[in-house]
Amino acid sequence: MKRTLEESLETRQLILNTARTLFANKGFDSTSTTDITEQSSLTRGALYHHFQNKEVLFQEIVTTYEANWDTWYAETVLVLPDTQSQLKTFFVGYLTHLIKEPALREYASILRQPVSERTRDLVAHINQKGEQFVGQQFARWLKKIGAPKDKLEMQAHSLTALFIGLEHLIVTGVITKESTVTQIWETNDLISLTNK
Repeated sequence: MKRTLEESLETRQLILNTARTLFANKGFDSTSTTDITEQSSLTRGALYHHFQNKEVLFQEIVTTYEANWDTWYAETVLVLPDTQSQLKTFFVGYLTHLIKEPALREYASILRQPVSERTRDLVAHINQKGEQFVGQQFARWLKKIGAPKDKLEMQAHSLTALFIGLEHLIVTGVITKESTVTQIWETNDLISLTNK
């Protein structure tokens, strides 16, 4: 029985990984359940045993990413003792992690593709939630390091736009080297700029 459970979990993960890659490369609407079963060498029965439909599969991919993001943030950023380290690690750390991790890039790619009515609300909600979270974190950190109050909102918005723009450049393959992100951070000396 234990082996059957292990096999079932392995099959479920194979389906998730295969679907994530196909959604990233072909788009959600252009990926059929047949594509997923053929690419994973599974039967339709195996797919539908684990996921009721393609939308449920998509939702599971999103839920998995959000859980991984929360874990990364808690274990990598929040454990740092000072605000400046948290800010730099959030900015540089996440973006370099995005460069290193194909699965993370695939997920981010899925959220930047045109979507159908079936997934539009979910994707819009996730993107809005993500941008809002990033903006709030930058505003909080900037306030803690002494950014001028009259410029705080604009600076947080600018950092958020830069962060999201760099994320897009990474997902689309324009930026492929981790050192590029670090150079952007250091060249612009983003922390000292916020105090001007």
